[in-house]
Amino acid sequence: MMLQPQSFAVVPPTEVPVDDDPVASYAAMDSAVAALPASTALGSPILPCQEPMIEVSLLDEDNAPLAKVPYRLMLEETTLAEGTLDDQGYASVPKQELPAGDWHIEVTLQRNETTQLVERADILLTAAPPEDEDDQEAEPGEIEDAQWLELPDDALLWD
Repeated sequence: MMLQPQSFAVVPPTEVPVDDDPVASYAAMDSAVAALPASTALGSPILPCQEPMIEVSLLDEDNAPLAKVPYRLMLEETTLAEGTLDDQGYASVPKQELPAGDWHIEVTLQRNETTQLVERADILLTAAPPEDEDDQEAEPGEIEDAQWLELPDDALLWD
C-alpha cells in the first residue's frame, strides 16, 4: 500500500479587531475557514509496517549463487519452510518473524556423492546462548573488585 500525497487547506491570517475581542476574533476565523474551498482530509500519518519475512541468499565456495537448489529452513527443531532457491540463490519466506536476539546460522549442503553437485541446502537457525556474566569485561571506570585498605586507628587524626 502506497500513500499518495494529500492536499490540505491553509487558513489565511485574519485581521485582529481593534478592540481584540476574542469572540469577534473567533467569529472572523470561522467565517474565513467557511469561505475556503473544501479540502481533502489527510490520510493516516502512520505508515503500515512491512510484512515480516526471512530472506535467504546462498552462494557456493566460488561465490556463485546456488541457483535452483532445493532448500529447507529450520528454526531449531521446527521446519519453517521448504522450497527452491531462484536463479540468484535467493528465497524469501513471508509471514515469518524471529524473536529478538542473536542467532546462529548453519548451512549444510547436501551433495551428490558422484557428481558433488549440491542437491539440497539445509539452513538451521538456533538462538545464540546468552553471554555469561563472568565472560564480560568490565566497562571503563567500573570497579571489578573492591578491596578495603586497613588503616591504624590513629591514621586519620589531624592536628
